[in-house]
Amino acid sequence: IYPFGGGDFISFSEAIQRMSDYGVCGDVVIQAVDSTFQEHISIGNIPGNSDSATITFTKLPGGGKPKIVYAASSSADNYVVHVENASYITFDSLTMKSTGTGYCRVLTAGANTSHITVNACYLEAGSSSNTSTNKASVYLDDVTDASHWHITNNVFYRGSYGIKYWGGSSTDQHEGTIIANNRFTDQ
Repeated sequence: IYPFGGGDFISFSEAIQRMSDYGVCGDVVIQAVDSTFQEHISIGNIPGNSDSATITFTKLPGGGKPKIVYAASSSADNYVVHVENASYITFDSLTMKSTGTGYCRVLTAGANTSHITVNACYLEAGSSSNTSTNKASVYLDDVTDASHWHITNNVFYRGSYGIKYWGGSSTDQHEGTIIANNRFTDQ
């Protein structure tokens, strides 16, 4: 992803839209340059996406972390990255930053999101001055079928909660989840 042209896509949203329109038939790695992308992205069902056709968003080899930055203005757009009805997605070595004040979630999820990996990322939420869940860095609350999330080796800065992860019910236990080796600062 090159925001000024020269690559296959100019934004994360364009890459996601293209995969949603045409599908995938094998592993896909979307590499982005060290730049700031002013957008919020939503990843839904992508045709062909499976355990044998995974999707990874990462930086270019040897480059700095691309930054996805967004300022939400209401509960309807309270995310930098949202995943719903999608599986086998990896976010690796990215910066995701919310610059909102009242609404500043960084990563959120809806139903049917399994095998999601967040590794070696920097997630920054807005103010950590209260305990409102509108300011959680990662927000998975009352989500059904959100199994096998791996949240590892990340830095969480600010926000009311580093990770707010809550099952849909006592029978929806989110099996296979790993949260390890993360650093939480100023929550």
